[in-house]
Amino acid sequence: MLIQQRAFDKYHGSGIWANATCSHPRPWENYLEAAHRRLQEEMGFDCPLEKRFSFIYKADFPNGLTEWELDRVFVGIYDWEVVPNPTEVHDFRWIDIKELRQEIEEKPASFAPWFKIIMEKLREIF
Repeated sequence: MLIQQRAFDKYHGSGIWANATCSHPRPWENYLEAAHRRLQEEMGFDCPLEKRFSFIYKADFPNGLTEWELDRVFVGIYDWEVVPNPTEVHDFRWIDIKELRQEIEEKPASFAPWFKIIMEKLREIF
């Protein structure tokens, strides 16, 4: 799985590990269009995407912000060059899902709250 470490100057969740990209649609975009746009903007590539599930979560962040969102999760297959945008991404890596689950258990604070939910829901699929 491709994961990213969010840039350290992000207004929330800076420096934590999360899914390959996050997207907020523009008023005229549908969710799939927004996912493709943000995948290109954040990670420098695009690939076919398929919606897998949605969920609502609420999380408080150390800077006093609270996020309460309906998230839609898309999954794609890609095996080529990744060119992350440094204003969005500090680092990235490919990791085996079993290793990732173990790392989340050992260092939960290193991962975005929404990403931990995604990983639990993906357990039902993969």
